[in-house]
Amino acid sequence: CAPFIDALAVVSSPTVDLDGALYLADGAGLHAISPDGSERWRVPLEGVPLSLQFTPDGRLVFVTNIGVVYLVDRLSGSVLGEPLRLAPGLSWRPADGLWACARGVEGCPSANTLAVDPASGTIYFTFWAPGAPAAGLRAMRYRPGQSPAFEPLWENDSLPGGTASSPALSFDGRRLYVTDNQGSLHAIDAATGRAAWSLPIGYPADGSASVSPEGLIIPAGGRGGWVLAVRDEGDRGVLAWERRDLPNRGVVMQAAGGRAYAAIAAGDYRLELVVLDARDGAELDREVLPGQGVFSVGTTAALDGTVFVATITGWLAALR
Repeated sequence: CAPFIDALAVVSSPTVDLDGALYLADGAGLHAISPDGSERWRVPLEGVPLSLQFTPDGRLVFVTNIGVVYLVDRLSGSVLGEPLRLAPGLSWRPADGLWACARGVEGCPSANTLAVDPASGTIYFTFWAPGAPAAGLRAMRYRPGQSPAFEPLWENDSLPGGTASSPALSFDGRRLYVTDNQGSLHAIDAATGRAAWSLPIGYPADGSASVSPEGLIIPAGGRGGWVLAVRDEGDRGVLAWERRDLPNRGVVMQAAGGRAYAAIAAGDYRLELVVLDARDGAELDREVLPGQGVFSVGTTAALDGTVFVATITGWLAALR
């Protein structure tokens, strides 16, 4: 256990580097944590980021909940350059809490994790500018060694009601996929910010979509949501299949071999992990998860094929 982490860290997932060090933000700032659990450094921040990413040259990049963009050296904890304030004048205190960030509504301008194109270094993130009628996406080019380090590229304010979805970048880097809080999935041209298509999916997703190299998009679960898959056909999104009998309570993981792993509600606040054929949605296996899960906060696979599922109530299950 790391006693120096406060309760506001619950909004983030830790980011891990190749040396096994962890990077995690809470109400006190950004922490670097050694593999043995000790704190290596801490940097005070204006606001709290909802997880971090790496730039192509290995620096930490993130946007805090009040729209401050940081670039940090992961070894020393030094803030590189002047932080970029997207909405000058906004402030935040730990007593203000982060409830608005859970749903990505107007009270939390930057409520999600940014995406980074590893080839170009372009960063993409959701942002609800104060006073704007809707949230949207923004893109900035990362310029190593220059000041400022980020060059604005485009803005697209077309996410009604906000979004609880971090942008997911397609395998070829040409499209971004994100959902809004009124129940639609959007495909955005990564180069221009123009909308390629929008498709109603029937519910507001409470997390990011998973995207396979073949272009199969599976939105996260949400209030009243189920498991479904969408294909990007260029100028339109097409429903590939849906399973309304599977109430989706998490982010669906896609894995090699055309497999999808979904945490679904099984009554009495319990969850089951269902393995699906990603090509047609056919059920291949189903396993009961321990405890009262309510909903999952992450499903991932290790290199040896072990599937890990973590739930909001603190259970961690590993399945072969």
